[in-house]
Amino acid sequence: MSKCMERRILRQLVNLRHVSSSSTSNKGETANPTNDLIGQPHPISNLRAVKFYIPKNENDVERQYRIQREEVQKWNEKFWIAHNTHFIAERKKFLATHKKDFDNEPMSPDKLSVFYKRFLDEHWKIHLHYNYEWYKKNAGLVVLALRVKLHRLKMAFFQKNS
Repeated sequence: MSKCMERRILRQLVNLRHVSSSSTSNKGETANPTNDLIGQPHPISNLRAVKFYIPKNENDVERQYRIQREEVQKWNEKFWIAHNTHFIAERKKFLATHKKDFDNEPMSPDKLSVFYKRFLDEHWKIHLHYNYEWYKKNAGLVVLALRVKLHRLKMAFFQKNS
């Protein structure tokens, strides 16, 4: 893979950090959900859409946590759509250039493994950067989740003592 393409993909990955927090699709939504709703897998990213539950009495800490979860979900979705689209295009090119090797028969897994290894070797920096960002984002979510739990414990404690 050329340095130019690698830089472009890394730039796209970094730009995915700045996504808006609009809600997901309302298809198949139940009347009054009390939990997150999980949808069908996206045809390209293979990630399931999530409609996050919004409680009626959501406080600031819970809202911040929900919004951050939505942003991480959208960032993840955008990355895998871009990655899988690139992967599918590269695989099609590989199959087209090696068509003469398999004469109207499906390509064997052994022959495809050459492509898979090459693709992973060429994109290891992108995956490394993605994993780093993903762990960083999830660490932030853990901190927010702990803040939500502490807030709920505090509210439960004060309600018992009232």
